[in-house]
Amino acid sequence: MNADATGKFSNVGEDYVQKAGSRATKSQPPSLSLWAEAHKVTILRNPGDPDGILGKYPGGLVEQDIPDLVTQQYNQLPDSIKNGAKNIQTVFLKILRKMLAAPYADKIKQRTTKSGELLLNVINERDYRIVYDDKRIEEKLNKEMEAVTAHQAAQQEKSFRRATESEKKKFSEYLIDSESPKALPAVGAANTKSKLRQKSEDAHLAATIRFKMGDQEYEAQLTGVFDGHGDKAKCSSFAANNIGEVLTKRLEEFGEKGLSDKAVWNALKLAMVDLSRMYEGKGGSTANVVLRIGKDLWIANTGDSRAFVINDKGLVKQLSEDAKLDEDKFLKSIEKRGGEVIKNRIVTVDEELKFRSLGTARAIGDHVFEGAVTARPKITKFTLPYDSSGHKLVQCCDGVFDVGSTNEVGSLVYSLRKKDYGNEEISREIVEAALVNKSGDDITAVVTSL
Repeated sequence: MNADATGKFSNVGEDYVQKAGSRATKSQPPSLSLWAEAHKVTILRNPGDPDGILGKYPGGLVEQDIPDLVTQQYNQLPDSIKNGAKNIQTVFLKILRKMLAAPYADKIKQRTTKSGELLLNVINERDYRIVYDDKRIEEKLNKEMEAVTAHQAAQQEKSFRRATESEKKKFSEYLIDSESPKALPAVGAANTKSKLRQKSEDAHLAATIRFKMGDQEYEAQLTGVFDGHGDKAKCSSFAANNIGEVLTKRLEEFGEKGLSDKAVWNALKLAMVDLSRMYEGKGGSTANVVLRIGKDLWIANTGDSRAFVINDKGLVKQLSEDAKLDEDKFLKSIEKRGGEVIKNRIVTVDEELKFRSLGTARAIGDHVFEGAVTARPKITKFTLPYDSSGHKLVQCCDGVFDVGSTNEVGSLVYSLRKKDYGNEEISREIVEAALVNKSGDDITAVVTSL
């Protein structure tokens, strides 16, 4: 069964991976070519097609049309992309000429890497690779936690402060919503609807999932924040509503012999990819998901939302690393998948010949980037102490961390906890503080007592 954002369950059917083309197993991942055909994402018609491209180019797009298209697209770009990006017109030429070659479903089968490998095979192998060695899993968990710790230490203070009572009265225009889900009363969540978009594109999750590993039945807490983009919260809501079922299936598949770090690590990796290939829309979403099994917190992060834990002494420990394109490891991942990057943004041209860009290196959905953006998450594991009653888990979208560091947000949470604020109140205070510190994004915060 599938857990939605409020802990309710609904059945999305047994063919959840077939929607992506074929059922993923440990030996046979979903076919990206079938996925492309299923999503009907042919970008341009071949030259000579009498229907033209969306009726704009009778006879089809041909080489002599490209300079005019490049000029049109460049003139429509925001200054934040154009300024200092000297190679952008060259990239547009490269993209549009590729689009002339063949319809998308055929093109992606034919594309090769610089070394001559079929790009389709590279993407499938990278998305669905499985690690079988226990020692290698331990090394990967340690390496990622080291990267997270370094990320926290490198952050600069941003003068993040709590909103005053008079400032809070001004936020009615943002329609701040908050709740403490009945399914998990230890969780508090709040979100604001940005004035720029009118409707928030974020979603959040608080649910319990049940699964069997070996002969043992487990009940686990699942919380998350999902920062959507490009489709009015369709992808973020889809992710929040379906991750429970998809992850349950993968946990049981990899946990046939019992609970282990290897089983949970691989299940989280592949569940996110499954979820992404299931999604049939045009937009995308980040996903910061925390699975609690006993005293172990498993954090799977796709994108630039963030999680941290704070103890009863006020010590803040960041648990996830933002997937940003100014990090060399994330940039190389995009390039290996055939993506184009300008000024730390992935760029392409969509089926309507419009410029599209994305500022995070990993996401669910975002199929317009032709497999260059993976949903495969970075994973960390954090084991709580025997008595963790004073600990709180905090998960927020980047609308919070754009204006506050992990330590600053943690200090706010700690000060409110000492005043006996509940989790719903704390989450709302985080949202209000992000607003008063001039965040221009949708803002979501989820706070969980551990």
